[in-house]
Amino acid sequence: MQGKRYPITRREQRFVILHKKINKQQTELRNMSTETHQLLDALRAAFLAKNCPVDDYLQPGLTSEQIVSKTSHLGLTLPDDLIQLYSWRNGQNDEAEDASDAFVFRDNIFINLERAIAEYAEVLEYNSDSNTLEDDGVLLKNCLPFAAFQGSWYLVVCGPHRLKTQSRHPMIGVYEGIDLLFHSIDTMVKTCTEWVHHKSWAPASSLDYNLELGIWKKHNPGIFE
Repeated sequence: MQGKRYPITRREQRFVILHKKINKQQTELRNMSTETHQLLDALRAAFLAKNCPVDDYLQPGLTSEQIVSKTSHLGLTLPDDLIQLYSWRNGQNDEAEDASDAFVFRDNIFINLERAIAEYAEVLEYNSDSNTLEDDGVLLKNCLPFAAFQGSWYLVVCGPHRLKTQSRHPMIGVYEGIDLLFHSIDTMVKTCTEWVHHKSWAPASSLDYNLELGIWKKHNPGIFE
């Protein structure tokens, strides 16, 4: 004989709804992790196919808890794709700095999280006095660098912005100014992968500008219009 079923209480209803919401968020995060990691794996494979020994420089990834803990003092809310980037690999070792065949995003080196935190302070030191939301569309104190080279930085926007994109977390470049470069980390990785795959690409050299720009626009429509 089956036991009598009673209507669930409001408290139990709230628990069920919350449980479903948490499961949905976890599923979305796993899917994002899979997609972002797959894109990064494809870029890594493209470098290896061009005889760039990037595995000699890339460091093991961090857990999301480690990433959040290491950056908590900055007061930033890190977007999921930035967490996925550092959970894939924690940037590169010091040898990558002077290597012509390291893992790069265009012309900036993928840096580890410890260096990213140090570079964050440097970005603010050299740029914060003249940086305003009205003039630049973004405040650099709300952005975290993840790639750098000789005074040039790529940063992910982690806060409000007025840039020409619908993306909540676009990617900007800082070098003698502030420029919107990619709609997201994922579109940046797709762009870089197609660049590296091209038969004309080689380490420490540049593609023809019009060719490079065409690929750039393909994955980031509207930015260069």
